[in-house]
Amino acid sequence: MNFSNFSDEKVKLKATLKINGKKVKGKKITFKFKGKTYKVKTNKKGIAKGTVKKNVIKKLKKGKKYTVKVTYLKDTIKTTVKVK
Repeated sequence: MNFSNFSDEKVKLKATLKINGKKVKGKKITFKFKGKTYKVKTNKKGIAKGTVKKNVIKKLKKGKKYTVKVTYLKDTIKTTVKVK
């Protein structure tokens, strides 16, 4: 599972799911960001995309780091993102 950062104005969560080196479609990926859970299915290229709601974006502070958890079944990736 790979994770991509987000852009400045819209917070977009994106992860690519690969099993044994092959991209997998139609699987549920869970993103956890700022206490909110976003469930997204992978597309035919194995990519799951989600967008964070505006009310969550308004609460973000510039220069601060936030943790994002990306989960598929029992596999979890934690990453830190800094707001510019």
